[in-house]
Amino acid sequence: MNGTRNSSLLGKITVLVVICCCSLSAQGKYGGGTGGPNDPYLIFDANQMNAIGANPGDWDKHFLLCADIDLAGFTGPSFNIIGTYYPLHPFIGVFDGNGHTISNFNYTSTDTDRLGLFGYVRGSDAEIKNLGLINPNVDAGTGDDVGLLVGYLREGTIINCYVQGGSVAGNRLVGGLVGDNTGTITDCYAEGGSVAGNNYVGGLVGGNFVGAVTDCYSNGSVSGKTNVGGLVGINDYGGTITSCYSTASVSGDDYVGGLVGFNYYGTITSSYSEGNVSGTSDVGGLVGWNYDTISNCYSTGSVSGNSSVSGLVGGYGGGVTDSFWDIETSGQSTSAGGTGKTTAEMQMASTFIDEGWDFVGETANGTDDIWWILEGTGYPRLYWEEKKYGGGSGTAEDPYLIYTAEELNFIGLFVCEWDKHFKLMADIDLSGFTGTSFNIIGERYYDSGWVENPFTGVFDGNGHTISNFTYTSTGPSSVGLFGYVSGENAEIRDLGLVDSNVDAGTADYVSSLVGSVELGTVTNCYVEGGSVSGNKYVGSLVGHNGGTITNSYSTGSVSGNRYVGGLAGNNYESTIFNCYSTASIAGNDRVGGLVGRNAATISNCYSTGSVSGRYSVGGLVGYNYEGAITNCYSTGSASGHEHVGGLAGENEKGTITNCYSTGIVTGVFDVGGLVGSNYKGEVSNSFWDTQTSGQTTSEGGTGKTTAEMQMQVTFTDAGWDFVGERINGSEDIWMMTCEGMSYPKLSWWQPVLGDYFCPDGVDMIDMEHLA
Repeated sequence: MNGTRNSSLLGKITVLVVICCCSLSAQGKYGGGTGGPNDPYLIFDANQMNAIGANPGDWDKHFLLCADIDLAGFTGPSFNIIGTYYPLHPFIGVFDGNGHTISNFNYTSTDTDRLGLFGYVRGSDAEIKNLGLINPNVDAGTGDDVGLLVGYLREGTIINCYVQGGSVAGNRLVGGLVGDNTGTITDCYAEGGSVAGNNYVGGLVGGNFVGAVTDCYSNGSVSGKTNVGGLVGINDYGGTITSCYSTASVSGDDYVGGLVGFNYYGTITSSYSEGNVSGTSDVGGLVGWNYDTISNCYSTGSVSGNSSVSGLVGGYGGGVTDSFWDIETSGQSTSAGGTGKTTAEMQMASTFIDEGWDFVGETANGTDDIWWILEGTGYPRLYWEEKKYGGGSGTAEDPYLIYTAEELNFIGLFVCEWDKHFKLMADIDLSGFTGTSFNIIGERYYDSGWVENPFTGVFDGNGHTISNFTYTSTGPSSVGLFGYVSGENAEIRDLGLVDSNVDAGTADYVSSLVGSVELGTVTNCYVEGGSVSGNKYVGSLVGHNGGTITNSYSTGSVSGNRYVGGLAGNNYESTIFNCYSTASIAGNDRVGGLVGRNAATISNCYSTGSVSGRYSVGGLVGYNYEGAITNCYSTGSASGHEHVGGLAGENEKGTITNCYSTGIVTGVFDVGGLVGSNYKGEVSNSFWDTQTSGQTTSEGGTGKTTAEMQMQVTFTDAGWDFVGERINGSEDIWMMTCEGMSYPKLSWWQPVLGDYFCPDGVDMIDMEHLA
C-alpha cells in the first residue's frame, strides 16, 4: 500500500504533542516525564531509546516518542533489546510512537531467541502503537521467535504500526513485524522488505497462535522451508486472520501459501492473496495446507510446485466456503477447496455477492462494507484499503483529497462516505469513463418504492475543473456527476464542468452536475459546453432544485420532455440567486432558458439562450407556478405552440417583478412579449421590447420600444434600483453601461473588455461603482 495508507493509520492516533512540547516535570532519565499514563517518559533521541532496554525496572511504564529517531549508530548486538525471556522480564508497559519513525534498527547475532526492537512483550495491558520502522535489519542466526518490531508477543496489543523495507532472518517463527503472536495485531503492515527462515515464516507474522490479526497486509518477499506464508507462516490454536491480504512473493519447500503456509486449528475470513507462490509440495495460492476454516477469501497469484499444488488450497482442504481463485492467472485448474473462476468472473461483483460477500452498498449476514470492487477492471478489495483517495480523513478540517479521475470515481463506490468532506486538488479529465462506467455520487430511484442514498457531505472543487464527464444510459433516475444531494449541510462549491455530455434516455432528474438537490447548496459552480438530455426535470447544472443555487452558470445545450431548463429543470421550494444560462434549450412542456418550472424564488438572474418547445415556453422560465421571479431578464428567442413568452411562458399564481425580455417570441396560442399566459398571477414593473420580440401584446408587463428599453429612466421611473440609486432600502441591483446602446445589466454581471467602451457622445456608467 502507498503512503495514503500510512497517512491514514497515523491519522487515527491520539496526538500528545502538547506533552512533548510542554512537559517540564520529571526531568532526569529519558527526555522527561515520570512514566505514568498521563505523564509518560519522553523519548527524543537514539540514546534515550537505547536507555529503555537498559532499565528493566521501567518496562511496566508508559513511553511517548517525540521525534523521528535514527539508530544507525548501533550495530551488531549493541542495541539494548526491550523485554527479555531469559531472564524472564517482559515489557508490559505502553509504547506510543506518536506517529514517529525509528529508522535503521540493526541487530546481528548468531543465536538469539525472542529478538526484535522489543524482544518479549506480555500482558493484556501491554501495548505498542502508532510506530513505524524504516529499513530495519535483523539477523538472529539460528534464533527463534524473531520479528522486526516484536520477537514474541504474548497477549498484549500492537496497533497502527508498520515496517517499511529492511530484512529479517532467523530459524523458527520469523515474521516481518512479529515472530510469535498470541496477542492482537490490528491495522499494521510490513512493506517492501524480505523475510527468511526455516520453519513458520510469514511476511507479517511467523506464527499466529490463539492470536488475532485484523486489517493487516504484507508485501515484499518471503522464503523458508516449511510453513511459509505471505502474511502468516502458521495459523493455529484458534488463531484468527480477518480482513487481511498479502501481495508478497512466497517460496519454500512444504506447506507454502500466498497468505498462510499452514492453517491448522485456525480461521481465515475475508482475506486474499495476489503474490506468486512456489514450492515443492502442498502449495496453494492462498493457503498451503488447510485443516480448519476458510471463508470469503480469494487468490490470484501464479502457483507452481511438484505435488499437491492448487489454485487456492494446496493440501487437504478442510472447511473452505464461498472462496475462489483465478484459474487463468494462477495457472491451476484444481484446488483442495474453493471454486475456480476466470479472470473476467473474478472481476465481477456478482460472483461474490451471489455467495453472500458483504460489498459496499450491500448488506449480508448482518454486516456490510467489507469489500468493494471496480467492476470489470479489478479484483475485490477490502474496504479499509485506503487506496481510493489522495489523502485526508474526510472531516471538515482534513477532507479527502482528490487528485485523479480514479480517485474521483471511487467516491461513488463508497456509499458510507457520502457524508464526508472532499476537496479537489487538480483539474481532472474523465474521458476514460464512458457509458455507465463512472460511479455516480448519490442515488435516488424508484424500485417498488423510492430508494434514496443521498450525498450529504461537502465537495469543494477548490477552483478546479472536471472535463469530459460522459454518461450514457437508459437506466434509473437521478443522473449527473452527483445523482442525488440532500441535507442541510450538503454542499457542492467552487467547481467547473467542461464539455460534459450526459444522455440519460428516458430517465428523470438529469444534469451534468447534480440530478436532484434537496436542502443542500450549489455555490460558485458552472457547466461550460457539452450537452444534457433526459425525460423530465432536466437541466445543465441541476435537474431538480430543492435547495439553493447561487453564483453559478451554464452553457451548452439541454433537451428533454418536461421541466427542461438551461440551469435547472425544476425549482421547487428553493432559491436560485445571481445565476445565468446561455444554453440552448429544446423540450416539449414547461421549457425555459434558465428554469423549466419555477415554484420557488428566482432573483438577480438572466438567460440568453434560444428556447424551443410546445407548451409553456419562456425565455427565462417556462412555467411559473406560485413562484417569485424578481430582478431578472432574458434576451434569447422563445418559440413554441402554446403559452409562449419572452420571459415566462405561463404564469399561474406567481409574481414577476422588475424583469424584462428582448428576445423574439413566436407561437400559435397565448403568445406574449413578456408573458404568454397569466392566471391569477401578478406582473409588476416589468417590460419587454416590442420591436425585437415581434410582439405588441403580453399577459402582463409593459411594452417599450428598443430606444425606451435602452434608457435608464424607463426603469428608474418604475422603482428599479440602479447603481448609485437608493430605493426601498437596497441598492446597486442594476446598471446600464451605455445609455441608449444597451439594455440594463445586473450589477454582478462581469462585462468583457469591449463592454466597457461606448461610442462617442454616449454616456457610460461610472465603472468604479462596480469595484
